[in-house]
Amino acid sequence: MLWQCLLGDRNVQRHGRRGQRQNGVDLYGVRDGDVEHYVGIQCKLKGPDKGLTETEVRHEVSEALTFEPELREFFITTTAADDKEMQALARRITSELSNAGKQMRVYVWGWNTLEERIAEHAAARQAFDPGYEPILAREISELRELVTDGGDAKLVGRGPLGIVQTAPSTPLPEDTTAADTLEAALDAQVDDLRALLQDGKPRTAQHMLELLLARLPPNASGRLKFRVKANIGACRFHLGDDQGAVRWLEEAVAAAPTEPKALANKAFALLIQDRWAEVLELGRVHLADDPTNEGLAGYVVQAARRRPACADP
Repeated sequence: MLWQCLLGDRNVQRHGRRGQRQNGVDLYGVRDGDVEHYVGIQCKLKGPDKGLTETEVRHEVSEALTFEPELREFFITTTAADDKEMQALARRITSELSNAGKQMRVYVWGWNTLEERIAEHAAARQAFDPGYEPILAREISELRELVTDGGDAKLVGRGPLGIVQTAPSTPLPEDTTAADTLEAALDAQVDDLRALLQDGKPRTAQHMLELLLARLPPNASGRLKFRVKANIGACRFHLGDDQGAVRWLEEAVAAAPTEPKALANKAFALLIQDRWAEVLELGRVHLADDPTNEGLAGYVVQAARRRPACADP
């Protein structure tokens, strides 16, 4: 389904059957209906901590060159994580083929890239994770109801994922009860989306957290913004986007710099960037004031382990 979406070809199909020689190609199709532009895909299953090797990649490419008609693009996809060395190898091989008069372009896609492409197409998302769309649709519906109903002091129950729902009412002037109740309801929403992240669905959680952030009322507290942004940062980190994680964590700290977890998030952002000395200095200054800050202390120990000058982290 993913390749049907990417190529715009509903007739993408498996190459042959089990036991037949596949010439390095598991799936094939044509790009945007152009019968002169065949695309081949090879799928490589890898276990934990296993990746492709240059020998494997070059072998699959040599096999793919025998496919008829000649391929214009050849994708080697793998369940292993994205690897810049393999990506660079694919570029070198493409250049080598071009110099030899071959028009086939070679790409190596790890699971990080595959996840990004899957997320771009509803049909592919549904094929890989049948629960994604129903969860997303239900959450969007409940989130719209929660934020657009207006603040309310009367809680009417929780939805299927523990979403606190409110009944519409008109708060009195200067009545802070409604705002406090809405804040509590939004807090519960963040808790539920954080649970999605912990359940191994960081992309779903990220989409919903970004939607929640866009719909936060103008009077939402800095603490609530901090929670939403920090969890988006955590989703980005779990998806392998370190740069995005740092940006969101720093925005979270800026939204509520006095939050108890703000220092830990700041330390985590520095840790992702390999700025070990700054993490250690942050800990030296602030743990003296509050030695009970376990989150910050944990990151300080991790930074110390990476500092050669520190003999006893």
